[in-house]
Amino acid sequence: MINTSRVSVGKSKEGSVGTSVVKVSLNSNESSTEQGPVGREVDRQYLEGVINRSRRSLQFMLNGVDATSTTEIQYLIQRTAPAMMENMDKAQALISKI
Repeated sequence: MINTSRVSVGKSKEGSVGTSVVKVSLNSNESSTEQGPVGREVDRQYLEGVINRSRRSLQFMLNGVDATSTTEIQYLIQRTAPAMMENMDKAQALISKI
């Protein structure tokens, strides 16, 4: 039986946050001494990733408005950007409470 010892959320060099299995064991008696982020640190790293991804996405979208002459795409970006900003604001508010 395969037993996953720990799943961690970490920040990559590019600033994105991802989840990965750190250790997979075939023997459930094995233990790991490696420590990853736990509790509020996991939450903080996740929210930082949300903020960073939202910021990069918004910048990409704003560049797209300037780069395209297609009215439908401009309209879509103008309708989507406020929702992205709202999600980023919510993540920033949550991270300030951690």
